[in-house]
Amino acid sequence: MHHCTWRAGVLGDSRRRVENFAFGAWDEHSPAVRDEAGRPLDHTDRHHGRIDVADPRLGFLRVTLDGLPAGWATEARGIVTR
Repeated sequence: MHHCTWRAGVLGDSRRRVENFAFGAWDEHSPAVRDEAGRPLDHTDRHHGRIDVADPRLGFLRVTLDGLPAGWATEARGIVTR
């Protein structure tokens, strides 16, 4: 979920988002928002409520406040163009 602020309670917010769209409480103009909110829920359900940071498909990188990871500018351009 690329536009989410990862904080305590974010999975509960995502679950409410999915439910509100699925049951018609919120107008759904595209299934993309519900699908995107559901993907991390599916992942955490498979991993006992946790995010498997070792899963290479997630693309987690080690970062510091001292600088950007090597190759980040190239990766960021690819994300924006998709």
